[in-house]
Amino acid sequence: MQAGLARTPRSISPKFFYDVVGSQLFDQICDLPEYYPTRTELRILGECAGEIAKQIGPNAEIVEFGAGSLTKIRLLLDALESPKRYLPIDISGEYLEGAAARLRADYPELAVQPIAADYTMPLVLPAPMPGAG
Repeated sequence: MQAGLARTPRSISPKFFYDVVGSQLFDQICDLPEYYPTRTELRILGECAGEIAKQIGPNAEIVEFGAGSLTKIRLLLDALESPKRYLPIDISGEYLEGAAARLRADYPELAVQPIAADYTMPLVLPAPMPGAG
C-alpha cells in the first residue's frame, strides 16, 4: 500500500476498500441489474450444485476464496451430503465474521471457520478435520 501512495499519481489497491462498509457496498453492486457476474454464478451453481455435490461426496470440507457475504455457498451446502466444515476466506474480517455467524445459525451441524486473510499472500489452512472426505 505504501508504494502505491508514494507514486505519482497516488494509487491504492481496491482490496483495501473491503471493510464492512465496502463489503456492504459491493453486495449492493452485485444486486444491480447491470452487474451480471453474481447472477450468472448463482444461476450456474443452482443448475450444477447437485452434480458438483455428487463429485465432492459426503463429509466434505469446503474452502472458498473471496467468500464475501457467503450467499453462493448456500446453494452448494444444500446439495451436499453431511458437509463437515466450511472455511470461507476473505480480506474483510469483520464482515466475514458477521456472515459466518448467520451461516452457523442456518447450518448448525456445519463447522464454519472463517479466515480473514489476503489470499494473494501465503496462507496456511487448518489441518483437515477427522473423518472429512
